[in-house]
Amino acid sequence: MTWTIDGSLALQNLDIIGNGKRICMIDCDDDTVSDYDHTANAHLIAAAPDMLAALENLMDGACEALSFLDRETVRHLKPLIDSAETAINKAKGN
Repeated sequence: MTWTIDGSLALQNLDIIGNGKRICMIDCDDDTVSDYDHTANAHLIAAAPDMLAALENLMDGACEALSFLDRETVRHLKPLIDSAETAINKAKGN
């Protein structure tokens, strides 16, 4: 699922759109937050589904590859895999 950004800083709101529906709106009329930060937040939110899918694919490949690696390499990779798994669960609300 691809999410896109609609709206503008001039109109003081940025909408995140997915499947033709608004997923969320970033209210940009808060003067304590810079336009750069509003835009960066919108891009991060819009990229979230793609980043989650990429991380899940990476995890699938890593788990397959573990069976071909020596124990020392697996031991070094375990914290990275655990971290990725935690991020995936957080993104899914688990």
